[in-house]
Amino acid sequence: MGKLPLGTLQNIPREEVKKLVFSHDKDHIRDEISSLFSKDKKDDIVDYKISLDHFKEIKNTLDDMQGYNNLCKEYYINISYDSLKCLIGLYETSDDFFWLSHNYDVREVLREGKVHIIKNIIGLCKSIEEFEKFCRNRKMRLMFKIGNEKNIETVIGLCKTIEELELLLDNESVSDILSYGKEKNIKAVIGLCKTIKEFELLCDNFWSMKKILQEGDGNVVEYIISLYDIKTVKDFKVLCSCESIKHILTHGKRKNLEYFIGLYNIKTPEELELLFTKKSIQDAVVIRERNLEHVLGLYNIKTINDFEEIWNNENLQYVLIWSIEKSLDLIIGLCKTKERFKILCDNKNIRQILKDGGAENMKFLKKISYSENMKETLYSYLDKRIFLSKDNIRILFKSKFDMNSENSRKLFEYYLQYKPKHLIKMVEMLSAIQFFGLDISLDQFKTLDDFKDKEGMIQQDELKENFLKILQLNGINEKNIQKNSVTFDNLCKSKNNEEGLEKLLMENLIIYIDRLYHHKLKTALLSHIKSNLTHEEKGDIDVHTIDDEKYENTDFLEACKMSWSPKYNKHQINKLLMDYLVGKFDIIDDMNQYDTPKNKNWLENNLNDEQQKIRLLNNRQEFIIDDKYGENEGKENIQIRLHNHVEVAKNKIKEFNQLGYEYITEFSSPGSLVEYYNTIIKKDSIGLKEKNENLFADLKLQIDEIQGLFQTYKSKKVNKVIIERELNPLRSLMMGNRVDGSCLSFYSTVGNYYSAISNTIDINKGVYYLRDEHGALLGRCLITIGNDKKLSRYKMYYNGNVDAPLDDYFDEYTIQLAKNMKLELNGEEDEVRNIECEERYQDGIQDVKYKKPVE
Repeated sequence: MGKLPLGTLQNIPREEVKKLVFSHDKDHIRDEISSLFSKDKKDDIVDYKISLDHFKEIKNTLDDMQGYNNLCKEYYINISYDSLKCLIGLYETSDDFFWLSHNYDVREVLREGKVHIIKNIIGLCKSIEEFEKFCRNRKMRLMFKIGNEKNIETVIGLCKTIEELELLLDNESVSDILSYGKEKNIKAVIGLCKTIKEFELLCDNFWSMKKILQEGDGNVVEYIISLYDIKTVKDFKVLCSCESIKHILTHGKRKNLEYFIGLYNIKTPEELELLFTKKSIQDAVVIRERNLEHVLGLYNIKTINDFEEIWNNENLQYVLIWSIEKSLDLIIGLCKTKERFKILCDNKNIRQILKDGGAENMKFLKKISYSENMKETLYSYLDKRIFLSKDNIRILFKSKFDMNSENSRKLFEYYLQYKPKHLIKMVEMLSAIQFFGLDISLDQFKTLDDFKDKEGMIQQDELKENFLKILQLNGINEKNIQKNSVTFDNLCKSKNNEEGLEKLLMENLIIYIDRLYHHKLKTALLSHIKSNLTHEEKGDIDVHTIDDEKYENTDFLEACKMSWSPKYNKHQINKLLMDYLVGKFDIIDDMNQYDTPKNKNWLENNLNDEQQKIRLLNNRQEFIIDDKYGENEGKENIQIRLHNHVEVAKNKIKEFNQLGYEYITEFSSPGSLVEYYNTIIKKDSIGLKEKNENLFADLKLQIDEIQGLFQTYKSKKVNKVIIERELNPLRSLMMGNRVDGSCLSFYSTVGNYYSAISNTIDINKGVYYLRDEHGALLGRCLITIGNDKKLSRYKMYYNGNVDAPLDDYFDEYTIQLAKNMKLELNGEEDEVRNIECEERYQDGIQDVKYKKPVE
């Protein structure tokens, strides 16, 4: 930024300066010059080393030295010198200059517009009046503020007069496309236009052209125009009227196009058009370019049949389309053959991780797969049945632990090689050390490498001394210490002893780390829980009086993570965890989590004795799956899930529109919503997060779930659905953690898991789980009772795809429960009050609809 004298007087001819100074009275000059400045900081203008003669002339027109000092020190210009300089040449007299430079609308354009664009606009103007009129147009000013400067610069080159430019930018379709269209796309289509009218007509085909110009890859649009030898706008419009071509222009990737054109040996436009009508090609050209390269390299694709063989495999197709590039690269790095890669892709949980695992969560693959032997071990591990469990996949790929630690890597590799069944527990331990900030640095422990000299020889005496110390710390009795000592000596005497020594040392080191971990974990958790309670609530409990099994409960550890820093209900969850530790929930049927003054008061005021009795039961009910609600309900189950996530996503978009955005909120299909998010909304992610980070995270969560449901794998078949209220408060707290797509999950980035606390502790809310005949979780739903004496259910959240209409069965269950309690159905959300807890997330009541069974 420059100051006014620096920005206007320095390079204006001396005679012009004299005119500017002496053609106005003193007060006028002082006011007019000062008005171009905004108070900012004191900075002596003389430091700029400009021509002081000019300032002396200004100084002579001021009343006194103080006026000069005020001008030099108190004001800082808010228009750049380069922008002001654009005006030179447009005006003829100093009066013209003052009129332009002090006009509010002109000043706004000079402040907001880019210098080279302002120059181009001024170049179209024949007079200062034309420029001022252009600046006065609010739409024009807004365009310069939010429009894409490269696109505006490109379109200005198409105009011959300022009137043509105004007319063009006044068209809403044009201004929208210029604001959000990709620069290469705009440049490519404007290159086909001979007049502004042609470009305007092109933009008037709004929805079709908007998608191509805003969402399409600039290289693809340019490439297609070249391939079809398009010379005119008319030819381009005809081309875009073809749905398959429009799809390619909107979603295709250039490298993919080039690959398939080469693979199919395309020579003519007719062959090209025929290629683009193939469904497999339409789907394949949109995938990430690196993913195609990864898989094509592994499969050594040379013919059309080779490609079709891959594409006809639904799991491989899903991996190609949805995988994050770096994640896919790491997984392929473990697979030496395409057969092995296919085996991993057949695991739906690994497919899901490839889609949303993220490089950060998968970096341990890169850290430990440095050798062919370790790649082999890791591949074999991922292929085992243990990874048919979604929870195990989540723990391994989504837990955060420090793989930069050398000993963490060694520990991981040891478990992978010798204790694979316990690897998940080890990962949970590493994750807990990091999350709870336990004072355990794994690198402080010595491994075999620490006892090698410069030549790589093992210092056996030092190693044995360290080994015996670890045995003592582990509380090993003297007899077993002697036994281990003999084993150590025998390994030292034998040849090729290094692997055996390392295994013996690691086995005992792990025992020590495990003992240290559990001691520090118990101390840290109890200290944290007590720090959030009153003196009376703390009691006299200490670490040594609590059964270790309570600490080792997975649900308890997850609940402790939830208690660390929830937005709300922190005291309540810590009180519940203390009650668990002292045994208040050892007999679940006692329902002691509700044994509080406020809960008792609510029961007395809202339910009679019989209703209270039913409310405090688990109300278990079994349903035999017998097609009474119709056939092919597995498909309906997926459709319901899609519908639920789409509706939530649309509501989140509407909330952003209330914050000033103008996104569309109606979509022809779930796929079009995902497409709109990825190509339009995602571009604004930084601004959206600044407006409301949690709202954006919730929207992203819904989109991720919708994308996940596009995956085509068989739904789980069940013969029986068992529905009951969860009376165990720790399991109730897991209501968001054990199902797909819930913003109440501790593991989502939304942070609404505080509501799981409220739903667990407040008596007017209840968590209900749906399980199959084997006890496997199928879904979860919430039922509440409002102060309006009405019972309401909420949206169902699922644990995978199920070949049964769970929503219908849950509606039937809810109707029967309401009938047993003599309560009406479908209450108002606002009537469901907070009781013990201070806040909850309102997920929206879903009306119960009685569906008549098929006769």
